[in-house]
Amino acid sequence: EQVLNAHNRTTNRVCWHPVQPTMLLSGSQDGTVKLWDHRMSSCVRTITPNSTSVRDAAFDPHHPHRFAAVFENGVMQFWDMRGGTSG
Repeated sequence: EQVLNAHNRTTNRVCWHPVQPTMLLSGSQDGTVKLWDHRMSSCVRTITPNSTSVRDAAFDPHHPHRFAAVFENGVMQFWDMRGGTSG
């Protein structure tokens, strides 16, 4: 059993990376999206967009470096794991 704990509120979504089996993504009501490496049992990157609660988050199955999150206010945002870009 492994416990990963870094969100300040309820976690709404957790998903495994489609290609890198050690990476996972989580989105929380605290408004953050976190990338995890479960080998290290730690968060490797926290994204804090200027938005509300994260309702869903997922990796892009066709572009393994990209992931997206949808927020309670209807905003959808994309990021690239290689450089932190969003769009």
